[in-house]
Amino acid sequence: MGVASGLRTCKSCGHRRPLDDYSAEEWVKGAGMAICAGCVANADGLAEGEAIDTCRDSQDALKGTIENGQLQKPFAQGAFRFVASGRYVGGSLDGKKNVCKWFKTGATFDKTYFSLDIKAVDKAMELVRAFNKEEIIRGIVRVNRPSVWHFKANCGPNWAGKNCLDEPYIHNFEHFNSNTGWSDTSVRWGEVMQALSHFSYHHTRGQFMLVDLQGGVFPGGVILSDPVILSEDRSYEVTDLGPRGISSFFAAHMCTDWCRRSWSKPASRTRYYATVKSTTMEEC
Repeated sequence: MGVASGLRTCKSCGHRRPLDDYSAEEWVKGAGMAICAGCVANADGLAEGEAIDTCRDSQDALKGTIENGQLQKPFAQGAFRFVASGRYVGGSLDGKKNVCKWFKTGATFDKTYFSLDIKAVDKAMELVRAFNKEEIIRGIVRVNRPSVWHFKANCGPNWAGKNCLDEPYIHNFEHFNSNTGWSDTSVRWGEVMQALSHFSYHHTRGQFMLVDLQGGVFPGGVILSDPVILSEDRSYEVTDLGPRGISSFFAAHMCTDWCRRSWSKPASRTRYYATVKSTTMEEC
């Protein structure tokens, strides 16, 4: 069926993809064995440890991205930010693709959000390490750890003095769940990510919850970007919807095969927010 229709299910991410999404070497492995090019690329780009950390890399990498004109042509955008791609220049990731994210004009979150983003990633890494240690799945969850870069004066009047968030590019990017309870459980990793969110609530005794899980699958696991932490005191601010966000998640949550019956849930499971795929931000 896979060859006749020109589609084949990737062994790693579980998506049915066309011939052009596979190398010749992978395609000939046959149904159930081939791994798509995006999953292979994610695996090739992984650094040692549980995070990919760009903080070691030269500021020249950002300058190189600007000179290539990529910042003038963002390939994606959300309600508040633009996303452009380029390549690192120098450092341990020399030549590899990266992404830069910055706030749109008029956004009110840019002064504090980037530092809080790093804070959320560090907490996410802690929770992911605990999840991996449980060996709930055959594979490993990793987290892209970004760095905040500052545009220098020679970057031009439109950019000088502004900040952006930079991290390695993730292939086959997909959204698994959001910070309001939306989720995609149509593929295996979507179910696993729901379990990871549930686990994080149980593991921290309801103090924190890891949500808004998005990223790419690679052979043996998944790599996440831009995670959100929900907390009892909203200490992660604009994307942290606090107890009402936690309640909204569980109002929509149906335990998957990866959740354990012993994991706790909040007493309140009321839907306070519209269940949407995009990240919801709210001033504290």
